Amino acid sequence: MNSMKFIKIQGIAFCALAFLFAILASTTALLSDSTEVVFLAIMIATLGLPHGALDTLFAKNRFHLNSLKRWLIFILIYLSIAVFFLQIWKVFPLLFLVTFLIISVFHFSQDPVSNPSFTSRILYGGSIVFLPTLLHADEVLRIFSFLVKIGDARPLVDGLHIIAWPWALGLFTSCLLRLKKDWLSAIEMISVGLLATYASPLTAFTVFFCGMHSARHIIRMSELTKSLTITTFRIFLAASTLPTLAVSLVGAVVWLFPTESSFDARVVQIVFVGLAALTVPHMVLLDGSNFHSRKSV
Repeated sequence: MNSMKFIKIQGIAFCALAFLFAILASTTALLSDSTEVVFLAIMIATLGLPHGALDTLFAKNRFHLNSLKRWLIFILIYLSIAVFFLQIWKVFPLLFLVTFLIISVFHFSQDPVSNPSFTSRILYGGSIVFLPTLLHADEVLRIFSFLVKIGDARPLVDGLHIIAWPWALGLFTSCLLRLKKDWLSAIEMISVGLLATYASPLTAFTVFFCGMHSARHIIRMSELTKSLTITTFRIFLAASTLPTLAVSLVGAVVWLFPTESSFDARVVQIVFVGLAALTVPHMVLLDGSNFHSRKSV
């Protein structure tokens, strides 16, 4: 099946899922706090990490990694960038969190495929960052307090809350303008907005990251093999399994280290600090190679 057709199917499926979670979340609390962080960890590990693990497949084709020396150099550079960003969290946690939020906006803005304007992309990418503070500012504060001091987290959340209102208006306006040109793109944008606004922050991020961002990236990677077939998925599975298991193993090892943090805090720290550290080399690799603008690689 052509990848663009598959993207449309994935887009419609995500919109339905996002609307469902938004509607359910607006009427009742879907999960308890601890259940939600477990849901986050499991879904990110099984459905989120594999899209980043496919960097190995992209790098192999892009940089002709056909020898052990080339592979070792690539892995060393990739991990060095991740470790460097991880150290920032230890020394300057607030800088780490703010940087992660900013790069997330730009990274997620690459999801739309119908070539919307730069402004529309940024509004889309930032919706999952800003809009949760509209109705769930206290929950966002709780999550951020796991990553930085509460005294640093509070003004950050207050700032995001102030920006969230004009951001929501901008997103809604952008959706209306795009509705006639590309209805699916417009519906995807409003779906992300509703999901981010009404669902709890962790649930919204999990559904978005796995159902939209990760799934869309994997489909786009099919350009490596020109089409989506059973063989393509077998290649993707083989390429992503080892890196995904390696990252999961590192997370499990980190979990064994003694700490005074609560269960929820430890899960959030491992998931989000790990994601942030891996997102930087992931972006460097893809954006540095113009992955999102390439029709084939």
